[in-house]
Amino acid sequence: MLLEKELDVKSAPNKLAAVLDAKRRSDESKLLYDTAQIGVAEEFYAVVQSAFFRSKVYLTYRDSFVSIKIDKPMHADKISISAKNVDDLAGSLKCEKVLTAQGIIYRIPR
Repeated sequence: MLLEKELDVKSAPNKLAAVLDAKRRSDESKLLYDTAQIGVAEEFYAVVQSAFFRSKVYLTYRDSFVSIKIDKPMHADKISISAKNVDDLAGSLKCEKVLTAQGIIYRIPR
């Protein structure tokens, strides 16, 4: 079952610093995962990328979960069969789906 929730988040005032900090933290957190967990995350990332091919998709490792963010998804992508398949796969992986003003985030628990 896919757990869904909404978050109210704001844009970072200094986007470059935010991107660089997120990259650094992701690289540090990736060391906490074993190769099987990284493989699952990268496979799910590839599925999300193919389903939301019109939008930017980001893979970020956190301490307690892996985050896959779809930035400003197009309406056509959100209602496609591929998006439904992503939700089904996310449910089987026990992912959490978070809806924000900026996009959709899937969180794969560690």
